[in-house]
Amino acid sequence: SKGAGSVTSGFESITGEINVAIKDADTDEKAHFNLYGNQGGRMEFNGNARWKVSDNWSTILLAHTEVNQTETDRNDDGFLDNPLQQDFVFRNQWKFQADEHWEGQYAVNYLEQHQISGQRSSLLTDTELEPWEMHMDASRFEVSAKTGYVLDDFFGSSFGSQFSIESYDQELSTGQHEFTGQQNTFRANLLFATNLGCKSRGLTVGVTGLVDDYDVLFDSLDLSRNERVLGAYGEFSWTASERLSTIIGMRADHHNLFGMMYSPRFHLRYSLTEDLSFKAAAGRGYRTANPVTDNLGLLASSRDWNIETPIVQEAGWNVGANLTYKFRIDYRDASLAIDAYRT
Repeated sequence: SKGAGSVTSGFESITGEINVAIKDADTDEKAHFNLYGNQGGRMEFNGNARWKVSDNWSTILLAHTEVNQTETDRNDDGFLDNPLQQDFVFRNQWKFQADEHWEGQYAVNYLEQHQISGQRSSLLTDTELEPWEMHMDASRFEVSAKTGYVLDDFFGSSFGSQFSIESYDQELSTGQHEFTGQQNTFRANLLFATNLGCKSRGLTVGVTGLVDDYDVLFDSLDLSRNERVLGAYGEFSWTASERLSTIIGMRADHHNLFGMMYSPRFHLRYSLTEDLSFKAAAGRGYRTANPVTDNLGLLASSRDWNIETPIVQEAGWNVGANLTYKFRIDYRDASLAIDAYRT
């Protein structure tokens, strides 16, 4: 979605949101395996398999590994054409569906990356030069849990909880720069939803908590910080007709470093015809800057970094509109969209 997103997702959305849907335990595919290799030395494996453990429980295991340890320099410039890398990604998800009322999704994710790029001594013709190299080692571990309970069907009332704990470590050296960082994050979201006895209306209220600890050292700069955020929100949706729908949301969060943050959000959708729709959105969002990791590409230069001011928070209003026309070219679906957004 473009523009400020839903308040149920948090205070951080300013210009848009991307919903990444990963294959889960309900997928129709019982198993899928893929092997890949090329002349450049890259070997890759992708696989997933799911099981129906019982009438109420199902699980899926997903894995991705990628290895390339072949040094290639086809243009003889002394730089590797592709990084040497070892990537490992694993995910295990369990899904619970009771006969009535209860459902839940629980997952464990693990990622490990090792990459080497730049110049290699074995590729240099002038052995007196000191090679420019990039080394990166990263690991990430996450546990997440989502649980929902349907209270009644008439009011469409339900209660939900979302929890996640993750730890991310990264060590990066590029030329003369050294970066080490560790991020430990805990997120909690408790929400209650109801349609107030009318299918054209919906109300969602909730509270959120965030603990975000950064232990960051860049060369001689210590950019560590600890964030604690506690917030509450409410969102009302109204479907006036088959053509017109609106969503109005408001959330308030207290940040231990930056004080109170207020995030109003508004969305409107109107179908001019069955194929032509108009959307409008306005809202405010916040984000704490990570100056180094937001600009990792700049580390390729040997320039000195000088961060004169303390870490500040980004806050922005976003207002925009979208016009989308859907049609078909022969048997293929097609669409034409015109956007205008200002931040």
